[in-house]
Amino acid sequence: MSGRTVKRWRLARDERGGVGVLIVVGLTAFAILVSVFFTDVFTVFTGMRMNQTAADAAALAAAREATKVYIEALQNKLEGKIVRLDGEVDREAWRRYEDDCYESCGTDADGHESCSTVCPPSIVPYWNAVVADWSVPGPIVRHLPSNPNPGGYDPTVKIPLDEAVRYFYRDDCPAVPLCGSVIEPRANFRRDVDAAIEHALAGRIRSAAEEFAGENGAYTVNAVTYVKQDAQDVSAFAIQVTVERRLSFLSVDARVFSNEPAVHNAAAADIDRIRGLPEAYYDGR
Repeated sequence: MSGRTVKRWRLARDERGGVGVLIVVGLTAFAILVSVFFTDVFTVFTGMRMNQTAADAAALAAAREATKVYIEALQNKLEGKIVRLDGEVDREAWRRYEDDCYESCGTDADGHESCSTVCPPSIVPYWNAVVADWSVPGPIVRHLPSNPNPGGYDPTVKIPLDEAVRYFYRDDCPAVPLCGSVIEPRANFRRDVDAAIEHALAGRIRSAAEEFAGENGAYTVNAVTYVKQDAQDVSAFAIQVTVERRLSFLSVDARVFSNEPAVHNAAAADIDRIRGLPEAYYDGR
């Protein structure tokens, strides 16, 4: 065997540097696996953060819509109560007016006897006495079409909502004709508010939640719940929204999951209360 042949054989059998190559290959593979793992961890973390933002936005939007819903429902009902109040005030004013009318009889120059009904000159003081006796607030008085005072009827006058609620939902009914149809027990206020919100929960309120959840990256709004009372807070008045965001991973095939991988987040937001209205109205007491 020549010297050149021996040298080639030695070079072929020389394994120096092979371990280094294996280490480099192994570290590269490990780095790839670690990066994939951390990418998936980051995907979950980011997905949860984005989904929580979507849940917060959806809850706030739903709570704002719930506020609009119950305020509109109250305003519509109060308008009906004002119409009925107007009828009762007008009826009572004319009853008092007619009670003060009397028959006046006399004899004319020819000796003929005649009688006529004499009534007060104006209904105005009687009408004003009724609204005073029934403690009708000034802004509501201006909204009564039967108001006989010059310039008295003015539907453009704004009625403070809290003042209207306090008058029409109360436990001390000021007059028998008003009890029931016009004046209701205070507890009925929360009943009417609850009914309005629950009626719109699957419609307007959920639609508002879905719109804002979608704009903030959530795929699905799973639940919209009206939290009207709980053990810790009898005056709870909020909307809770649960949203879902689907995820995809690099390290795991989604088919290994029984359901498509997703993160779920929930958030709650308080519904606005009417400014100036005592808290007891929302407690239902």
